[in-house]
Amino acid sequence: PGQPFRNGPAIDAWVVPGAAGDERHERLDASEGHARVAVRVHAMGAGLWRYDYAVMNLDYARALTEGSEPNLRVLDARGFSGLRVPLGAGGSVGATTFTDTDMLAANDWTVQVPAPGGSPAAVTWDAPAGSNTLDWGTLFHFSLVVDAPPVAGSVILLPARAGMPADYSVASLVPGAPPLFADGFE
Repeated sequence: PGQPFRNGPAIDAWVVPGAAGDERHERLDASEGHARVAVRVHAMGAGLWRYDYAVMNLDYARALTEGSEPNLRVLDARGFSGLRVPLGAGGSVGATTFTDTDMLAANDWTVQVPAPGGSPAAVTWDAPAGSNTLDWGTLFHFSLVVDAPPVAGSVILLPARAGMPADYSVASLVPGAPPLFADGFE
């Protein structure tokens, strides 16, 4: 209310494209479609940072088709089924969250968090097999609390259907290495 309407996806209002500092908003422009990844990082104190990622699939799909033109039939058009956020060496992950549009816990994406210093050094969210993929016009929210400040890096979007490329790297802010003297002992 009181503000003029703006064209564009909702994610543009959350983090403005081209933002700097503790926010970042980048586009994925691929031959199979387009997506956006935005992040906000909040210093929580006590050496902890909260990373909030919004991933919006504008029109990306790796389609399963049958026949050929002019009788081409699209059988299925899935988007993304995973998000991977790399961690700096030695980073420790606290709470994680996932939020989608349907509020049904039964089809929420699962999260794998490595043990400190474990491998692979990434937090990965995965869609349930064959359902609740991040399809056209959909936005999902992911967050994690880490004991590491943000650095420039890339998050990885995993397509729901196998093909080439196997994944997409999108520039973002990711957890770096924890500060050497994070506990104040010097």
